[in-house]
Amino acid sequence: MIFGYARVNTFFQQLHRQTNALQSYSCLKVAQEKVSSAKEPFALQHLLNRLRPGDMLVVRQLDRLGRSFKDLVTKVSGFQQQGVQHHLNTSTV
Repeated sequence: MIFGYARVNTFFQQLHRQTNALQSYSCLKVAQEKVSSAKEPFALQHLLNRLRPGDMLVVRQLDRLGRSFKDLVTKVSGFQQQGVQHHLNTSTV
């Protein structure tokens, strides 16, 4: 299954650019959240727990996936160990 993840940092920011890009990539489920980078992204954690071997996770921007480079590397390493594909969708919408 192809999953997408979109996040903005404040309530006033819009998710539509990210979600449109993810839908154009045929993501069947898109987890969305508006959360400060200081708080734990609940929807992301829930999505990561659902991923199974053969699934794909698509994000529009790498910084949506991790708070730091170390966090990002840890997540991508976990995807590889789990057999989950990952893709950065940089298409413009």
